[in-house]
Amino acid sequence: MGRRVHFARDGQEVMDYLQRSPPFNDRGVHPLPNLLLLDLKMPRVDGFELLEWLRRQPIHSMLRAVVLSASDEPRDIARAYALGASSYHVKPADFEGLARLIGSIVGYWSDKVVSLEADADTASPKPRSMRILLHNIKTGQFFQNAERWTDNPKEALDFERCDRALGLACGAKLQDVEVFYDLKTGAVI
Repeated sequence: MGRRVHFARDGQEVMDYLQRSPPFNDRGVHPLPNLLLLDLKMPRVDGFELLEWLRRQPIHSMLRAVVLSASDEPRDIARAYALGASSYHVKPADFEGLARLIGSIVGYWSDKVVSLEADADTASPKPRSMRILLHNIKTGQFFQNAERWTDNPKEALDFERCDRALGLACGAKLQDVEVFYDLKTGAVI
């Protein structure tokens, strides 16, 4: 089965495409994507703004969004994962390296992606029985955002998926951290 690729000029065009705004309102011609590759430095709506917007949309909140960026700054990596990036990759300087990287990303995610197209109009987030947090083993604190850790797990960022938590920990080169599963039982942990 072949893969259909759509290129967007900027973050606003991505939003228009996903919202079925003209000229993208024909889903036969413009189907919902299974995977979104995005740059952080897009015009009009940047990658961070697009990630924020995606995660607020029930229909698109689970869309795999992979960041390809020239930035290897830990702050950018942490922010992208905190906003729901599925993975973060620093772009190679040469075209061949970029082509190989994109091929490996698409190959990896194509095995894991399930289309939401059939349920796009009724899709809603399913309730989860646990939160997935990053916990610093040495300090006992939980990751809240790129600049802050907290003692209170209820104030910590819920990564929703283990791969996002691990991606942030690896991408930001965080030391002495573990993925922590906070069961939503009402009990204080």
